[in-house]
Amino acid sequence: MENKVSGAASAARAAAAGAIAAAAAHKAATYAAEKAKIALEDQEREEARKTQEMAKDKFFRINMTLPIELDRVLEDMGTEARSSGGFKVPKTTIIRSLIRVARILQVDMTGVKTEQDMLDRLLEAVRRYNRK
Repeated sequence: MENKVSGAASAARAAAAGAIAAAAAHKAATYAAEKAKIALEDQEREEARKTQEMAKDKFFRINMTLPIELDRVLEDMGTEARSSGGFKVPKTTIIRSLIRVARILQVDMTGVKTEQDMLDRLLEAVRRYNRK
């Protein structure tokens, strides 16, 4: 009877040791994968920084005023990328991209006098672009 109990206890200990070893191996693999992911993100961030540094001499700095509500929109757009697994997008990058979109849309600027005129022209250009 004692052999059966000690045999069952030995089997239970062996099973527990196997489970602990499997959990440790899983934890180590998860840690290694996370470490590799972080290293890759750091490398991508560094490459993006180097690209921006090389291109900085081709930029022209401007001062710009925005209503607080539009600044918040830019801030929210920038942080949305980070919350979904990307990086925070700087406001200047968003504005440059929007200007490039306006150029692609070939916005007709003739006779524009107000910000509302500009907004109307942009929306019309988007409609034209979507019909293509």
